[in-house]
Amino acid sequence: MCRAERGVEFSHRAPCEEADETCVCALYLSADDVSYRREGSNIVVSAVVCAAAEIYKEDEISYLSGGENLVLKKEEKIFTRAALSACDGEENDRFETDYFTDVLLHGETACVKSVTEDNGTVRIDGEIAMNVCVLKADNSLASYERLIPFSLETPAPYFCDEDWRKSGEEAADGGENGGKSAANARFRARVILKPANLTVETSEEKNKCFVQAQLAYSVQIVQYADERIAFCDDAFSTEREIALTREKAVCRKLKCTKTYVKKIEGVAALNAPIDYTVSFLAAALPKAELSVKSTGENTIEFEGAATARLFLSDKDGIRAADMTLPVLFTESADGVCGENGEADGEAEAIACGVALRQKKEGEAEAEVTLKITVYFYETASAEYVSAAEGGEEYGETKCAMSVLLPRGGDGLWETAKSLRKTPEEVEKSNPDLAFPLKDKERILVYNRKR
Repeated sequence: MCRAERGVEFSHRAPCEEADETCVCALYLSADDVSYRREGSNIVVSAVVCAAAEIYKEDEISYLSGGENLVLKKEEKIFTRAALSACDGEENDRFETDYFTDVLLHGETACVKSVTEDNGTVRIDGEIAMNVCVLKADNSLASYERLIPFSLETPAPYFCDEDWRKSGEEAADGGENGGKSAANARFRARVILKPANLTVETSEEKNKCFVQAQLAYSVQIVQYADERIAFCDDAFSTEREIALTREKAVCRKLKCTKTYVKKIEGVAALNAPIDYTVSFLAAALPKAELSVKSTGENTIEFEGAATARLFLSDKDGIRAADMTLPVLFTESADGVCGENGEADGEAEAIACGVALRQKKEGEAEAEVTLKITVYFYETASAEYVSAAEGGEEYGETKCAMSVLLPRGGDGLWETAKSLRKTPEEVEKSNPDLAFPLKDKERILVYNRKR
């Protein structure tokens, strides 16, 4: 039994039509499907490197703000702005174990429990699950687990983004374009762990070991905040026909975050056969991958798997087996579902407390505790008038008086548009009109000759 470590550089280019030089990319790397084979005296190790990229891009919105003889109907629209930042942190943990001779494997995973903001400072709280697999003096194996809480404070991305900060300050001055967006900010944070640095002090007299773990990590933070901007929702000209161009902006934004703790029990799949002669020694590198989907009626379903490398002992010695425990359960999602009762969520999880037993020969029953954080998103859209193109002038009305027959339910804007007058002129000349109109009103218009 021995340990070895090898680092390999890699590079890869992936096509992405949306990406350009102005984009900001948050990248999360992981290695899966690690395998090895013997080639003579060499060992060839292969792994699949997975990269999850979140791409953020600045976008400009052009909208109609006015024009000669134009009357605009403005309406507040909600747009979401995102800002990114990163920071580094470090945690130290010291714990005592029974005596062992070497550290064979260790793995660390992290999960964010909460992100809060106060006066421009973001606080990230979470847990790091560390698993250490060791070789004992009698050449048997053991594993130890630690749940290490961490906390980190850093300036909010909003206050690190100069353009966003300036736009927020201008909007907060009370202009027509709404208010500052930091107050309704929502945050998503992801922890990227570096390999832990472990040092061990031994005491053969006490038959104990003292493990000192240094855990360095970086946190990537995305801040979402809504901005209310008064956009043109409709327009008309008092002099001529116009053609309006309408645009629609769509964005996916963070709605809220929820945490869950779930103990999973069931029959696990092993890539090696077992029987009653097999003993479970240790578990290493536990992790969980989950997907979230809505089942309607304010419930969500988690589906995925918890995996670990198990070390087993039988009459032939020690051997390893990969364990996969299917995960499938539902939870309440009150307050996060849309009007249709559905939710859009992304889950991050850490796995700990792996245990294995055989109630039936050849069948491995496993137990794993999952700590899950789910980020719920929603899709928002806003339509607005982006441009107006002038056409022919209105023809001159030859009759001295005309009568407008409004539709029932018409408001002030619809009436003003039909009369080709500003809403202020309609209210001034018809002070007794009550909106919305019924279908019994008749509006007399006296036409002046030009």
